[in-house]
Amino acid sequence: MRHLATISSHGILPALAFASVLVFASGSQAIPILGGTHFVFTSGGDGNETSGDPANTADGQFANGGFSDQTIGVQYRFPPSTLPITFTYTFTQAVDISGDFTLHNGWDIQNQGIDQFSLTFFDAAHLQIGTSFVGNAPNTAPTATSFALGTTYAGAKTVELTVASVHSGEIEFREIAFEGVVVPEPARVALLGLTSLGLVRRLRARSRS
Repeated sequence: MRHLATISSHGILPALAFASVLVFASGSQAIPILGGTHFVFTSGGDGNETSGDPANTADGQFANGGFSDQTIGVQYRFPPSTLPITFTYTFTQAVDISGDFTLHNGWDIQNQGIDQFSLTFFDAAHLQIGTSFVGNAPNTAPTATSFALGTTYAGAKTVELTVASVHSGEIEFREIAFEGVVVPEPARVALLGLTSLGLVRRLRARSRS
């Protein structure tokens, strides 16, 4: 016990510091940011969906269902003159968005779906973060396509997906997803600090006894 106590008294602070580094380092790795888990659809579209529901585009399901499966996304049939149209999504917790944006474009056949689009990120105060990302989705059969954002949108709380143009006069898409790091909530960080402090005190008291 004396030998163990000696190791603890000399090594506890470096060990805890190393453990804290491991905790925060593991949390800093980009993970898939998925609908239904990390964000939800909150507003947008025009309420005149032909099929499906825009909420389906943030349910975390990248299913390849057929045209009759109205749970896979949303479809609008209207002239391109009604564009642009915006869909707003809210993250359940602030996220540092980086890496790729994934768009599962189209609904049932080739030649339909989103063409040019933009992503605009906002923080909790609804202040825009950086500049909008602009991309063009390929004119292919319904498939998930990834777009490298090329920067980090730190502390994002909402994102607006704005459709500027479409293939064949229809908006059709099934799902969206991101990559990023979930920002730790202040309460969780404080709890981790208190837990570490309590552990230090207990081990110091044990080493003295």
